[in-house]
Amino acid sequence: MEKQKVKLYVKKEASEPWADRGVNRLQFRREKEGAKGACRILMRTSIGKAVINANLYDNMSVTFAEQKDKKDGSMKKTGVILTIFNACENSEKQIVLLKLGSQEAVEELHGLIVKNTRK
Repeated sequence: MEKQKVKLYVKKEASEPWADRGVNRLQFRREKEGAKGACRILMRTSIGKAVINANLYDNMSVTFAEQKDKKDGSMKKTGVILTIFNACENSEKQIVLLKLGSQEAVEELHGLIVKNTRK
C-alpha cells in the first residue's frame, strides 16, 4: 500500500464523540525481519510530525465504518475503525477511525490490517 491521504478521528472511550485530527498521510510498515516481521501503521502530518505510530497485534479489533448512501439508501464503506496503542500518545489505548476516499481503498486497508493481525 502506498502512502494515502486519510482523514483521522480519535477517541479514548466508546462513549465519547469523535475528535477530528485532520487529513494526514498513512503508511503501512512491515519490519525487515523476514516475511513474518512485525507490522505497524504510521501517520505523519505534512511537516513530518508523527500522529500515529502503532504496532498491529494479534486479534486486533478492526471493523468497517459505514454510512448510508443518500442516493439509493445502501450502506457504503467509508473507513476503518481500529483499537490501537499509540506510541505518539504515551502508548495509550485509542479508538481511531481512518476515513478514505473510496470503498476500494477502505477494503484494501481493512484486508491488509486483518491479514497481518489474525494469526
